[in-house]
Amino acid sequence: MNEILKIVKSKSVKTGNKSGITDVQLAQKAGYSLDTTHQKLNQLHQEAKVIVREGINRKLIFSI
Repeated sequence: MNEILKIVKSKSVKTGNKSGITDVQLAQKAGYSLDTTHQKLNQLHQEAKVIVREGINRKLIFSI
């Protein structure tokens, strides 16, 4: 879970939190399956560490 949060925060810092990252990109960068990534994202969302917004094509994950 810490790995995913680090990736999301890294993207946030790089873009000024103006651009999110997709679940597929997160899974690839973290080396997890998509199911595992979703489980970890759900936990981070419940802990209010990330938010999810609807993008043009997919949902995007942002750091809080």
